[in-house]
This record gives sequence, structure tokens and C-alpha cells, in this order.
Amino acid sequence: MSLSQILTIQTPSPTQPPNVPDYIPSEGLERMYFSIHLVIFVTSLVGNSLALLSLISSSSQFYVWFFNLVSADLLKTCFCMPYSLFLLWNYEDFRRISSTDPPNPPLCKEQGVIFMVCMLVSLISNMAIALDRVIAISAPIFYAGLQKRVRPPIMFGITWLFGVSVAIIPAF
Repeated sequence: MSLSQILTIQTPSPTQPPNVPDYIPSEGLERMYFSIHLVIFVTSLVGNSLALLSLISSSSQFYVWFFNLVSADLLKTCFCMPYSLFLLWNYEDFRRISSTDPPNPPLCKEQGVIFMVCMLVSLISNMAIALDRVIAISAPIFYAGLQKRVRPPIMFGITWLFGVSVAIIPAF
């Protein structure tokens, strides 16, 4: 048997999809997924809320990056996690909705945009925290002057504006 015959036998025709059985998790596995997501949701909600309350009471400009980080995580927790929990709880309904043509569960694009905005803001905030610490350690005199010139609302606004403008592109 030649190589071309082997490839022809193993390659499905483009008109017929390959015969792949649907993966249907057991009820116990669905409950475990749901329980894990629920624990993550509650822990994230409580932890980020407490962190946000403690950051609101501080007055340092350095904490604007932590405020960005915590608010992005809290937004992701409040808007993305309940949707995931709903889909895990109603797995059969989700499979029925997503099996339509085209597969587009309700609020799918919106969830993706919110998730992407929050991830970008978290990433930018982590990068800014690292850069802030590098400048503070390597050039403390320059850092003292930099803190007086840069205002937290401007940093906060630029971070969120960049996150929204980049994340909204795939939605169209």
C-alpha cells in the first residue's frame, strides 16, 4: 500500500464531517465543575470586594494600579462567572442552544468582550506595577518627580480606554 493510499483512506471527505461522538459528561462531573466554579466565584467576590474596600481607604498614587487590578477582577467575577455558572447548571440547554446554526449562545460576544477588557486591564496593571517598582528602585530621585506629575485618574482612564479599544475589535 502506498503513502497516497493510506492518506486517502484516513482523510475524511470534505463533504462529510468525521464521525466524532458527542462528549457528554456524567452528572457527577457536571456537579463537580459547577461546585468548583461556585467556590471560585464566592472566593473571588469576597476577596476582591475586601481588597477594593482596603484600597479605597488608602491614599497612595501607587495603589491606583492595584485598584485597576482589583476592579478588573471584580468586574470579571460579577459579569463573567455567573454566566459560566448558568451554562454549567443548564448544560443540556447550552448544548441545545449552541447546536443551532450558527452556534451563538446568548450574550456570547458580550461575555468575550468583558472578559478580554478585564484581562487586558489586569495585564496592563501588572506590567505597570512591575515598571513602577523598577523605576522606584533604579532611579528614586526621578521616581519622586514622576509621582508628582502623573495623576491617578489619568493612569486609570488610559488603562481602561486601551483595554476597551483593543477588546472591542473582535466583537465586530
